[in-house]
Amino acid sequence: MNNRQKLCMIAVFGLPFLGLLLNWIKWGSGCLHALDFGIYQQAILDLAFTSSWNPMNTVRGIPIFADHFDPILIFAAWVQKLLGPAPWGPLLIEFGFYYLGGITAFILTQGSPFGFRLMTTALWFFCTGMAVAFRYPVHPTTWAALPLLLLARAIKMDRFFMILIWLNVLCLFKEYYPICFISYGIYLLFRFRQKKAFLVIINGGLWIWVDFILRPRLLPEFHGHGNELLHELLAHPGAKLISSFFSFEWKASALALAPFFLVFPSLWRSEKNKEWWWALAAFMVPVFGIQFLFGNVRFQYGAPISAFFLSILTLSDSTWYESLDRITVWPKRFLAIILLWLAGDYVNCLIESLTPKKDRCRFDAGKWTEFERMANIVKSDPMDSRILASGGVVPVVMATGRKIYQFGIWSKVQEKYELIAIGRNGASDLYPYGAEFFEKVISSCRPLAEEVIIDSKYVFFARGKFTEECLHQRHSF
Repeated sequence: MNNRQKLCMIAVFGLPFLGLLLNWIKWGSGCLHALDFGIYQQAILDLAFTSSWNPMNTVRGIPIFADHFDPILIFAAWVQKLLGPAPWGPLLIEFGFYYLGGITAFILTQGSPFGFRLMTTALWFFCTGMAVAFRYPVHPTTWAALPLLLLARAIKMDRFFMILIWLNVLCLFKEYYPICFISYGIYLLFRFRQKKAFLVIINGGLWIWVDFILRPRLLPEFHGHGNELLHELLAHPGAKLISSFFSFEWKASALALAPFFLVFPSLWRSEKNKEWWWALAAFMVPVFGIQFLFGNVRFQYGAPISAFFLSILTLSDSTWYESLDRITVWPKRFLAIILLWLAGDYVNCLIESLTPKKDRCRFDAGKWTEFERMANIVKSDPMDSRILASGGVVPVVMATGRKIYQFGIWSKVQEKYELIAIGRNGASDLYPYGAEFFEKVISSCRPLAEEVIIDSKYVFFARGKFTEECLHQRHSF
């Protein structure tokens, strides 16, 4: 390996740590919101350090497994135990899945040209779908990209036992993977592999029974994600499909997948055995369909879609990459420019987070100190204290076993709260709430405060008995 190759390796495997640093800065600055970071943050901490197997998620308003069904959180809780009760632990856990995916892509391309191996790894880290999902922490949907790559490898190698393992593993990450399980089984039926198809469909059917039949019966506060979407589709299928087509974010999705579209023609010509492509696509059909009806592939939803294209790119015959040399060097240069731009997005976002700007959530040493002080007070308060916090403050003050509620969204309204922590100047803005609204809340709640602990341009933190008389929460979700 020459010096230029070493430098490229350092850049590709080093730049993702800027993404981790960016998320850590955003967390400590109150720039990560309770939706959805605070929900999973509280779930992981409580699963790790309380005795409950299904803890009440006060940020979400229901027990955690009555919301999405993602048992992979139990594994995340085990890792959190190793890290201790640090509220930033879930950031490190998600980074582990994300980074290990890039390493896996690099290993799976062993024997291919060095430029190809580095390109696929760089795309894993920096393509829009993966990078944006990672910057919108934390979600098991994003974590699932890694087992998707390993499933693709098992399908390509036609190792049925390993396929079954990864199909089952994926069902730990999100509810729609059991539906994908069935979709893959139907594909096997069409390929006249009846015994394997029967086994896959029965196995997937068991997961569907657990997710959509048993779970609602066992958990009375169950929330069925997608019920409204399904109801619309069944009631007016034609109208729903047409409205989804016109409302779908085609431009943003095309731009996100542009690097893959750029190389796909060469990829298609060089791949001799495309059967595994169709098998993987059959598995992914429900994901594509759900996201089409949902209207976009943004945030964490982009990770599985990108993982599908990344898997094809990584595992396909790499001679397509070598053939570019015989055409012209410009396609490779153009691809290099795209990768540099995508990687530069990390750097740009990090610089923005450190640059003071009015009415935007940014790092500030004074704000960081005050948030840290709030977090220490919350940790030392009695366990039965109810803490109401605005969106960006929730993840900062999060602690194990604490009753922390998000202002106005999802959390159940309590009769009273012993502590309120309201962010100011963009630290906690979340539609439909803004800075002006929170200032009105602070003014009306101030008379009920027994002690105003912090009253600065960053936060209002007070102890007392605060009720809806002053809070005026509007539940729009």
